[in-house]
Amino acid sequence: MIDALIAFSLRRWPLILILAGLLAAAGLVAFRELPIDAFPDVTNIQVQILTEGPGLSPIEVERFVTIPLELQMTGLPDLTEIRSLSKFALSQTRSPARPRAPARSESDPAVGDRAGHGAGDDRPR
Repeated sequence: MIDALIAFSLRRWPLILILAGLLAAAGLVAFRELPIDAFPDVTNIQVQILTEGPGLSPIEVERFVTIPLELQMTGLPDLTEIRSLSKFALSQTRSPARPRAPARSESDPAVGDRAGHGAGDDRPR
């Protein structure tokens, strides 16, 4: 079987060259059309809220800022969990979204509404 293929290739070498050229051209076209990202983004979508509590200790920040904010965010669509960190005068709350949720999901405006900033206030908190 292989001997017959080699013999055919040696007898019909112009045909083999043409087929190899067509295969190389098709590979070049496919390579140019292939979307390749050098560093794909594998991070999940997160909603992050930073709030300040000037002059508050970490326990007070937890009690007066972080816990009420976590309670308000409970039950938002597309959010899988709520993680928080309280430090001196600073509260950080992160909520990862489901992987199939679009980057701008319906949870984005809901987080803003529940976090307490107005519709015209686009500043990050």
